[in-house]
Amino acid sequence: MTAGRPRGRNLATLAPDVARRIRSAGGKAVPPKKRTFSADPELAKRAGAKGGANVKPARRNLTAAPGIASVMGRKGGLASAAKRRGKKAARDGRST
Repeated sequence: MTAGRPRGRNLATLAPDVARRIRSAGGKAVPPKKRTFSADPELAKRAGAKGGANVKPARRNLTAAPGIASVMGRKGGLASAAKRRGKKAARDGRST
């Protein structure tokens, strides 16, 4: 592992040229004929509609329900803060 680089298992920890090569390969893994949505826009449209139908009506449009958006944002922020505190405590050798 290169000194000064963060530990982890993601592309951010790799050297930039290596990460770029891996990302590039990901886009080429499936041949164009097999990329279903690029070949059939109607199929993509139906799949998107199907996914949207599985979302509860109250959660479909957060601009129409600012109360729900506020609660969701607060929960996400609290979870992020707790995660950061846990990482900091672990780094400092403390328990949370």
